[in-house]
Amino acid sequence: MIRWHLIALLAAAALTAAVPATGNAAPPDQVWVAPHTLPNGVVVPGYWRTTAAPGYVWVEGRTDAEGRWIPGHWRPEGNPARARVWEAGYWMDGVWHPGRWMTPRVGRTYIPAHYNNRGRFVPGHWR
Repeated sequence: MIRWHLIALLAAAALTAAVPATGNAAPPDQVWVAPHTLPNGVVVPGYWRTTAAPGYVWVEGRTDAEGRWIPGHWRPEGNPARARVWEAGYWMDGVWHPGRWMTPRVGRTYIPAHYNNRGRFVPGHWR
């Protein structure tokens, strides 16, 4: 009997974590992106995003080959000019930095914006 109560409690907690408990309905034309837990237990907060952005496609968040969490972002539709790298837009310290196409730098590798293992956002940069 206690096991069933525990299962019900865990299921309710999982459903509650999926959408923020604001007491309000979802904003119009918005969808909730659930928080993401890094392998070390640090939680990257969830957020609301628009359901559509004309001329762009939504790219789901993912873990890259280095184990970094790359948050979901909007990417322009279509193919860019040859050999270009897309830097996704992001918020940092209350300021929006819009996405842009960049020309690769010879002998350098682009590291996309990501969250480090402490849950801090690191903007995209060349290494």
